[in-house]
Amino acid sequence: MFENIIEASKRTVSRGEGPGGPTDETVDGLSETLVDDETAAHVLTSLNPIQRIHEGRAESIAPRRDGRSFLLATDRRVLFVADDGALSSVDIAVPLAEVDAVVHRSSLLESALVVETVDEERISISPSDGDAEAVGAYIERTAESWREMGAALDSARETLETYRDETDRYEDPLRASQRIQGRLALADDARSRYADTPSERLAEHLRSVAAELADALHTEAERLTDGVHPDDEGATAVYEQARGVLEHARQIAVEHADADTETFDESMVRFDEAIERSRWVWGET
Repeated sequence: MFENIIEASKRTVSRGEGPGGPTDETVDGLSETLVDDETAAHVLTSLNPIQRIHEGRAESIAPRRDGRSFLLATDRRVLFVADDGALSSVDIAVPLAEVDAVVHRSSLLESALVVETVDEERISISPSDGDAEAVGAYIERTAESWREMGAALDSARETLETYRDETDRYEDPLRASQRIQGRLALADDARSRYADTPSERLAEHLRSVAAELADALHTEAERLTDGVHPDDEGATAVYEQARGVLEHARQIAVEHADADTETFDESMVRFDEAIERSRWVWGET
Protein backbone atom coordinates (compact mmCIF):
# COMPACT_ATOMS: atom_id res chain seq x y z
CA MET A 1 0.00 0.00 0.00
CA PHE A 2 2.94 2.36 0.60
CA GLU A 3 3.88 2.26 -3.08
CA ASN A 4 0.23 2.85 -3.87
CA ILE A 5 0.22 6.18 -2.04
CA ILE A 6 3.56 7.25 -3.53
CA GLU A 7 2.34 6.60 -7.08
CA ALA A 8 -0.90 8.45 -6.40
CA SER A 9 1.00 11.46 -5.06
CA LYS A 10 3.31 11.54 -8.07
CA ARG A 11 0.29 11.78 -10.37
CA THR A 12 -1.10 14.85 -8.64
CA VAL A 13 1.67 16.62 -6.71
CA SER A 14 3.61 18.58 -9.29
CA ARG A 15 6.90 18.49 -7.41
CA GLY A 16 6.82 14.72 -6.96
CA GLU A 17 8.72 13.70 -3.84
CA GLY A 18 10.27 17.14 -3.45
CA PRO A 19 9.11 19.93 -1.11
CA GLY A 20 5.50 19.58 -2.23
CA GLY A 21 5.35 15.82 -1.96
CA PRO A 22 4.64 13.59 1.01
CA THR A 23 7.45 12.43 3.29
CA ASP A 24 8.04 8.76 4.07
CA GLU A 25 6.25 9.28 7.39
CA THR A 26 3.26 10.77 5.58
CA VAL A 27 3.12 7.90 3.11
CA ASP A 28 3.29 5.43 5.97
CA GLY A 29 0.44 7.15 7.79
CA LEU A 30 -1.87 7.65 4.82
CA SER A 31 -1.49 4.05 3.70
CA GLU A 32 -3.16 2.98 6.94
CA THR A 33 -6.34 4.82 5.94
CA LEU A 34 -6.96 2.30 3.16
CA VAL A 35 -9.22 -0.64 3.95
CA ASP A 36 -9.02 -4.18 2.63
CA ASP A 37 -7.52 -3.97 -0.86
CA GLU A 38 -8.59 -0.38 -1.51
CA THR A 39 -6.40 1.44 -4.03
CA ALA A 40 -5.33 5.09 -3.90
CA ALA A 41 -5.75 7.01 -7.15
CA HIS A 42 -4.85 10.62 -6.26
CA VAL A 43 -3.50 12.64 -3.35
CA LEU A 44 -3.75 16.40 -2.79
CA THR A 45 -1.98 18.23 0.03
CA SER A 46 -2.90 21.52 1.67
CA LEU A 47 -1.38 23.89 4.21
CA ASN A 48 -4.89 24.98 5.23
CA PRO A 49 -7.70 23.39 7.24
CA ILE A 50 -10.39 21.20 5.73
CA GLN A 51 -13.69 23.09 5.53
CA ARG A 52 -17.00 21.32 6.04
CA ILE A 53 -20.62 22.52 5.87
CA HIS A 54 -23.41 20.16 6.90
CA GLU A 55 -26.99 20.95 7.91
CA GLY A 56 -26.16 24.65 7.95
CA ARG A 57 -23.23 24.26 10.31
CA ALA A 58 -19.69 25.14 9.29
CA GLU A 59 -16.71 23.26 10.67
CA SER A 60 -12.98 23.77 10.20
CA ILE A 61 -10.69 20.77 10.68
CA ALA A 62 -7.15 22.06 11.06
CA PRO A 63 -3.89 20.11 10.99
CA ARG A 64 -1.28 20.60 13.68
CA ARG A 65 0.97 23.65 13.37
CA ASP A 66 3.58 21.98 11.15
CA GLY A 67 1.16 19.52 9.58
CA ARG A 68 -0.90 19.40 6.42
CA SER A 69 -4.35 18.44 5.26
CA PHE A 70 -4.87 15.75 2.65
CA LEU A 71 -7.48 14.65 0.17
CA LEU A 72 -7.01 11.02 -0.80
CA ALA A 73 -9.14 9.78 -3.68
CA THR A 74 -9.35 5.99 -3.88
CA ASP A 75 -11.27 3.58 -6.04
CA ARG A 76 -14.09 3.54 -3.45
CA ARG A 77 -13.99 6.70 -1.35
CA VAL A 78 -12.81 10.28 -0.95
CA LEU A 79 -10.89 10.66 2.31
CA PHE A 80 -10.09 13.92 4.07
CA VAL A 81 -7.30 13.76 6.64
CA ALA A 82 -5.88 16.57 8.78
CA ASP A 83 -2.43 15.73 10.14
CA ASP A 84 -2.84 16.03 13.88
CA GLY A 85 -0.08 13.55 14.54
CA ALA A 86 -2.17 10.50 13.61
CA LEU A 87 -2.48 10.35 9.83
CA SER A 88 -4.08 6.92 9.98
CA SER A 89 -7.21 8.55 11.45
CA VAL A 90 -9.65 9.68 8.75
CA ASP A 91 -11.56 12.88 9.56
CA ILE A 92 -14.14 12.58 6.77
CA ALA A 93 -14.81 9.60 4.50
CA VAL A 94 -17.24 9.92 1.60
CA PRO A 95 -18.14 6.83 -0.46
CA LEU A 96 -17.83 7.73 -4.13
CA ALA A 97 -21.40 6.54 -4.69
CA GLU A 98 -22.53 9.37 -2.37
CA VAL A 99 -20.67 12.15 -4.18
CA ASP A 100 -23.20 14.34 -5.97
CA ALA A 101 -20.92 16.97 -7.50
CA VAL A 102 -17.35 18.24 -7.52
CA VAL A 103 -16.54 21.92 -7.99
CA HIS A 104 -13.06 23.30 -8.66
CA ARG A 105 -12.76 26.97 -7.83
CA SER A 106 -9.63 28.69 -8.99
CA SER A 107 -8.46 32.29 -8.82
CA LEU A 108 -5.18 34.16 -8.62
CA LEU A 109 -5.39 34.07 -4.83
CA GLU A 110 -6.84 30.66 -4.09
CA SER A 111 -7.70 27.24 -5.45
CA ALA A 112 -10.30 25.05 -3.78
CA LEU A 113 -11.77 21.66 -4.53
CA VAL A 114 -15.29 21.23 -3.16
CA VAL A 115 -16.94 17.81 -2.85
CA GLU A 116 -20.73 17.88 -2.48
CA THR A 117 -22.61 14.79 -1.29
CA VAL A 118 -26.13 13.51 -1.89
CA ASP A 119 -26.86 14.49 1.73
CA GLU A 120 -26.04 18.12 0.88
CA GLU A 121 -22.76 18.06 2.75
CA ARG A 122 -19.95 20.20 1.34
CA ILE A 123 -16.28 19.49 2.08
CA SER A 124 -13.51 21.61 0.62
CA ILE A 125 -9.74 21.63 0.59
CA SER A 126 -7.38 24.31 -0.77
CA PRO A 127 -4.45 22.45 -2.33
CA SER A 128 -1.03 23.97 -1.83
CA ASP A 129 0.27 21.86 -4.68
CA GLY A 130 -1.09 19.48 -7.28
CA ASP A 131 -3.60 19.38 -10.11
CA ALA A 132 -6.91 19.90 -8.33
CA GLU A 133 -8.77 20.03 -11.64
CA ALA A 134 -7.54 16.57 -12.65
CA VAL A 135 -8.35 15.14 -9.23
CA GLY A 136 -11.81 16.70 -9.33
CA ALA A 137 -12.46 15.23 -12.77
CA TYR A 138 -11.44 11.77 -11.55
CA ILE A 139 -13.72 11.98 -8.52
CA GLU A 140 -16.64 13.27 -10.58
CA ARG A 141 -16.39 10.58 -13.26
CA THR A 142 -15.80 7.73 -10.82
CA ALA A 143 -18.64 8.90 -8.58
CA GLU A 144 -20.97 9.01 -11.59
CA SER A 145 -20.03 5.44 -12.47
CA TRP A 146 -20.61 4.22 -8.90
CA ARG A 147 -23.94 6.09 -8.61
CA GLU A 148 -25.39 4.97 -11.93
CA MET A 149 -24.17 1.40 -11.59
CA GLY A 150 -25.58 1.28 -8.06
CA ALA A 151 -28.94 2.64 -9.19
CA ALA A 152 -29.18 0.04 -11.97
CA LEU A 153 -28.27 -2.79 -9.60
CA ASP A 154 -30.77 -1.57 -7.02
CA SER A 155 -33.45 -1.50 -9.72
CA ALA A 156 -32.59 -5.08 -10.72
CA ARG A 157 -32.89 -6.24 -7.11
CA GLU A 158 -36.16 -4.35 -6.63
CA THR A 159 -37.59 -5.99 -9.75
CA LEU A 160 -36.82 -9.42 -8.31
CA GLU A 161 -38.34 -8.55 -4.94
CA THR A 162 -41.44 -7.07 -6.58
CA TYR A 163 -41.88 -10.23 -8.63
CA ARG A 164 -41.57 -12.38 -5.51
CA ASP A 165 -43.96 -10.24 -3.46
CA GLU A 166 -46.45 -9.25 -6.16
CA THR A 167 -46.39 -12.00 -8.74
CA ASP A 168 -49.57 -10.64 -10.34
CA ARG A 169 -47.61 -7.61 -11.62
CA TYR A 170 -45.61 -9.99 -13.79
CA GLU A 171 -48.08 -12.45 -15.30
CA ASP A 172 -45.17 -13.66 -17.39
CA PRO A 173 -42.04 -14.26 -15.25
CA LEU A 174 -39.99 -13.63 -18.37
CA ARG A 175 -40.85 -9.94 -18.05
CA ALA A 176 -39.14 -9.82 -14.67
CA SER A 177 -36.05 -11.71 -15.80
CA GLN A 178 -35.77 -9.60 -18.97
CA ARG A 179 -36.00 -6.41 -16.93
CA ILE A 180 -33.31 -7.64 -14.55
CA GLN A 181 -31.06 -8.51 -17.48
CA GLY A 182 -31.63 -5.05 -18.95
CA ARG A 183 -30.76 -3.31 -15.68
CA LEU A 184 -27.52 -5.28 -15.47
CA ALA A 185 -26.65 -4.14 -18.99
CA LEU A 186 -27.13 -0.53 -17.84
CA ALA A 187 -24.92 -1.22 -14.83
CA ASP A 188 -22.20 -2.59 -17.09
CA ASP A 189 -22.43 0.50 -19.29
CA ALA A 190 -21.90 2.72 -16.24
CA ARG A 191 -18.96 0.59 -15.17
CA SER A 192 -17.08 0.92 -18.45
CA ARG A 193 -18.07 4.45 -19.48
CA TYR A 194 -14.80 6.21 -18.64
CA ALA A 195 -11.28 5.02 -19.32
CA ASP A 196 -9.74 6.40 -16.12
CA THR A 197 -12.28 5.06 -13.63
CA PRO A 198 -11.42 1.94 -11.56
CA SER A 199 -13.19 -0.43 -13.92
CA GLU A 200 -12.03 -3.61 -12.17
CA ARG A 201 -13.23 -2.41 -8.76
CA LEU A 202 -16.61 -1.54 -10.26
CA ALA A 203 -16.69 -4.86 -12.10
CA GLU A 204 -15.98 -6.71 -8.86
CA HIS A 205 -19.14 -5.28 -7.31
CA LEU A 206 -21.15 -5.86 -10.48
CA ARG A 207 -20.06 -9.51 -10.63
CA SER A 208 -21.07 -10.05 -7.02
CA VAL A 209 -24.59 -8.67 -7.49
CA ALA A 210 -25.01 -10.36 -10.88
CA ALA A 211 -24.08 -13.74 -9.40
CA GLU A 212 -26.62 -13.19 -6.62
CA LEU A 213 -29.35 -12.32 -9.14
CA ALA A 214 -28.47 -15.17 -11.50
CA ASP A 215 -28.77 -17.66 -8.64
CA ALA A 216 -32.05 -16.08 -7.51
CA LEU A 217 -33.53 -16.34 -11.01
CA HIS A 218 -32.35 -19.94 -11.22
CA THR A 219 -34.26 -20.61 -8.01
CA GLU A 220 -37.35 -18.87 -9.40
CA ALA A 221 -37.17 -20.96 -12.58
CA GLU A 222 -37.06 -24.13 -10.51
CA ARG A 223 -39.92 -22.88 -8.34
CA LEU A 224 -42.15 -22.38 -11.39
CA THR A 225 -42.03 -26.13 -12.05
CA ASP A 226 -42.63 -27.22 -8.45
CA GLY A 227 -45.38 -29.85 -8.42
CA VAL A 228 -45.64 -29.84 -12.23
CA HIS A 229 -45.12 -33.20 -13.95
CA PRO A 230 -44.33 -33.33 -17.67
CA ASP A 231 -47.43 -35.49 -18.16
CA ASP A 232 -49.72 -32.84 -16.66
CA GLU A 233 -51.96 -30.80 -18.92
CA GLY A 234 -50.35 -27.42 -19.61
CA ALA A 235 -46.94 -28.63 -18.44
CA THR A 236 -45.30 -27.69 -21.74
CA ALA A 237 -46.08 -23.98 -21.29
CA VAL A 238 -44.91 -24.02 -17.67
CA TYR A 239 -41.59 -25.66 -18.49
CA GLU A 240 -41.03 -23.42 -21.51
CA GLN A 241 -41.62 -20.38 -19.33
CA ALA A 242 -39.25 -21.70 -16.68
CA ARG A 243 -36.67 -22.46 -19.34
CA GLY A 244 -36.87 -18.87 -20.59
CA VAL A 245 -36.22 -17.51 -17.09
CA LEU A 246 -33.36 -19.97 -16.68
CA GLU A 247 -31.87 -18.87 -20.00
CA HIS A 248 -31.83 -15.26 -18.80
CA ALA A 249 -30.25 -16.37 -15.52
CA ARG A 250 -27.55 -18.26 -17.42
CA GLN A 251 -26.84 -15.27 -19.67
CA ILE A 252 -26.46 -13.05 -16.59
CA ALA A 253 -24.04 -15.57 -15.06
CA VAL A 254 -21.94 -15.62 -18.23
CA GLU A 255 -22.06 -11.97 -19.28
CA HIS A 256 -21.99 -10.17 -15.94
CA ALA A 257 -20.96 -12.59 -13.18
CA ASP A 258 -18.21 -14.51 -14.97
CA ALA A 259 -19.61 -17.53 -13.15
CA ASP A 260 -19.58 -21.25 -13.78
CA THR A 261 -22.72 -22.42 -15.59
CA GLU A 262 -22.72 -26.10 -14.67
CA THR A 263 -25.78 -25.94 -12.40
CA PHE A 264 -27.65 -23.81 -14.95
CA ASP A 265 -26.81 -26.28 -17.72
CA GLU A 266 -27.99 -29.23 -15.64
CA SER A 267 -31.36 -27.56 -15.07
CA MET A 268 -31.55 -26.62 -18.75
CA VAL A 269 -31.13 -30.26 -19.78
CA ARG A 270 -33.82 -31.34 -17.32
CA PHE A 271 -36.24 -28.65 -18.55
CA ASP A 272 -35.59 -29.58 -22.19
CA GLU A 273 -36.29 -33.24 -21.42
CA ALA A 274 -39.51 -32.29 -19.61
CA ILE A 275 -40.64 -30.11 -22.54
CA GLU A 276 -39.93 -32.90 -25.01
CA ARG A 277 -41.81 -35.42 -22.85
CA SER A 278 -44.80 -33.10 -22.37
CA ARG A 279 -45.05 -32.34 -26.08
CA TRP A 280 -44.99 -36.06 -26.87
CA VAL A 281 -47.66 -36.88 -24.27
CA TRP A 282 -50.00 -34.16 -25.49
CA GLY A 283 -49.31 -34.64 -29.18
CA GLU A 284 -47.63 -31.28 -29.60
CA THR A 285 -44.72 -32.59 -31.67
